[in-house]
Amino acid sequence: MSEGTLFAELIKNLDQFDRKLIFVLDDLREKQNRMTLITSRFELCRLLHLEYDGDNIKKLDRSLQRLMQTRLFSSEPGTGFSIATKTISGIDQEEQTEKLIISLGRLFSI
Repeated sequence: MSEGTLFAELIKNLDQFDRKLIFVLDDLREKQNRMTLITSRFELCRLLHLEYDGDNIKKLDRSLQRLMQTRLFSSEPGTGFSIATKTISGIDQEEQTEKLIISLGRLFSI
C-alpha cells in the first residue's frame, strides 16, 4: 500500500501504533497472499520491533481490538463519493496455542 492513497487517507487519524500495525498486517497479507492471516503475538512483536513481554502483548492486544472495532470513513466533498470500511473483521486464537487467525477487512483490498 502506498502512503499517498485512499488507504493513507483512511488511516491518517488512527493512533500511530495502530497505523504501524496495519502496515505490518499488510506485509503479512502480501507474504501469505491471503486475507486471513495466520500469525502469533510473538511474530507481530518481532515485526513491530518490540520486545516480546507482557506490556507489549497488552499493547498489541489493545491495538488489535481497536482495529477490529473501528470503522474507517472517507468522503470526497462535492463528488458524492464516500467509503466506509473495516480494518480487521475478526480475530480467533487456536486453543492452547499462540496461533492467531486474523481476518482482514476490506481496507486491505483498497
